[in-house]
Amino acid sequence: DLDVLLGNSGSPSRVLLNAGNGVSWTNITLPDNGGLCTETCAFSSDGVCDDGGSGAESYSCNLGTDCADCGPRSTTTYSIAAADVDGDGDLDVLLGNSGSPSRVLLNAGDGSFPTSIELPGGSASTTSIAAADVDGNGDLDVLLGNYNSPSRVLLNAGGGTFPTSIAMPGGENTNSIAAADVDGDGDLDVLLGGSPNSVLLNTGDGSFPTSIALPGDGSGTTHLIAAADVDGDGDLDVLLGNYDTPSVLLNARAADSFPTSIALPSHSSTCTETCTSSSDGVCDDGGSGSASYSCTLGTDCADCGRRSTTYSIAATDVDGDGDLDVLLGNYASPSRVLLNAGDGTFPTSTTLPGGSALTTSIAAADVDGDGDLDVLLGNDFEPSRLLLNEGDGTFLTYLELPGDVTYTWSIAAADVDGDGDLDVLLGNYGSPSRVLLNAGDGTFPTSITLPGGSALTTSIAAADVDGDGDLDVLLGSSGRASLVLLNSGDGTFSKSIELPGGSAFTNSIAAADVDGDGDLDVLLGNQGSPSRVLLNAGDGTFPTSITLPGYCPAAAR
Repeated sequence: DLDVLLGNSGSPSRVLLNAGNGVSWTNITLPDNGGLCTETCAFSSDGVCDDGGSGAESYSCNLGTDCADCGPRSTTTYSIAAADVDGDGDLDVLLGNSGSPSRVLLNAGDGSFPTSIELPGGSASTTSIAAADVDGNGDLDVLLGNYNSPSRVLLNAGGGTFPTSIAMPGGENTNSIAAADVDGDGDLDVLLGGSPNSVLLNTGDGSFPTSIALPGDGSGTTHLIAAADVDGDGDLDVLLGNYDTPSVLLNARAADSFPTSIALPSHSSTCTETCTSSSDGVCDDGGSGSASYSCTLGTDCADCGRRSTTYSIAATDVDGDGDLDVLLGNYASPSRVLLNAGDGTFPTSTTLPGGSALTTSIAAADVDGDGDLDVLLGNDFEPSRLLLNEGDGTFLTYLELPGDVTYTWSIAAADVDGDGDLDVLLGNYGSPSRVLLNAGDGTFPTSITLPGGSALTTSIAAADVDGDGDLDVLLGSSGRASLVLLNSGDGTFSKSIELPGGSAFTNSIAAADVDGDGDLDVLLGNQGSPSRVLLNAGDGTFPTSITLPGYCPAAAR
């Protein structure tokens, strides 16, 4: 079954072992920083203990002292990954930490992690971690994308130990790291997204003497980097997820370069607004458009040309031509569909109907059963929407989904009543989450309030955690326990089970078989408390909860 891994900020990471039915979880706190730190110290002149120390989450101090230097207080895990780094056939956990060394937690084969290995590089601010065989010797090496210090490749000695640490050129301000064979020579190169963006070409042995600067302004607005063959010419292009304007860089493999940079459209071309001051000296006239606009001197015109902030992105073939288009879920400006011309360019940008909604989540699913993919928008402060596809990637008709105007932070589609069509799941913040049962034609006459009251739901997902053949609902919550809602088989949820972990701020919830026993475990990604893996016992209970490592709690004052 699928267990859950939680990478946390400010508290221990965890593994939650699923008992197999999504009902019972075993909560396992993952090892923290490699041992016990105990410090007994005398008062300094200022009444604070000045003696240093190092270690993990357990330590002591004389009454009234601070002992602030004994063990890191609140490691933040920015990135988590799973890979078999010791070659024993099970998945180990990689933690990219800020404030303490990043770590590899070796899996004992049963979802427990008795061995915690501190990765070389000190207490760097690691924002991204990945595993790849960069030296071509058959085991997985570790890539650390660091901010304010060099990014690194840690070469695996074959048993999950990393004696060799290589500082990568030009990688001092990295937000995202990835590996891909961009020059087509059979080994894995490294992609660094940050300030600046670059590709490091591998010589085949895990060294990277050649660094190629990618096009862009180097302002550090790239938060995600990835590789894919978007133009269909057989080589890997680079995709940059930027704060303002996402872009695609087309690979010219023969030249080891990326001469073509395509900005993905995110809003309309130009907005020009000339307006007079209101009584308070601020222009009150609204507008919409792109970054270029004009205003009368001294006025604000803040709404004219407001830049798009994309909260959610997805790739899917909405126009049915066999290539992947891009969906942008934008906050405070219209969401968009970018149609792929088949060569990785996106000449057609379509504004989705509904105006400048506050969209926090976007998804695609064929909810009306006509064979094309419709678009779901989860919105703040206004109804969420279903946009019906005309079959060619245009969306002339949209439906407001039933329910009170609320904060929908997460939207998904799944057949929860087992009638063959896709229902809609709304994860709401501050009001009850809902399942909208599809009548088969994209209308939703039946709205079911999910158990849990006015929960602060930040993430929603569907998975068969109790193994009875229907889809249960997972709710990741803020400030209260996350929930598994067991499906009665008809899309109603009579049983609500609180997941272990207490009142965490869970940003993301998912299901996967992390311990390889055939049932789905639950993963909780938390902020301010331990991330966790809940191991399923096979019947939807989760007696084992594993706290993922990377946190040392604050000492009692």
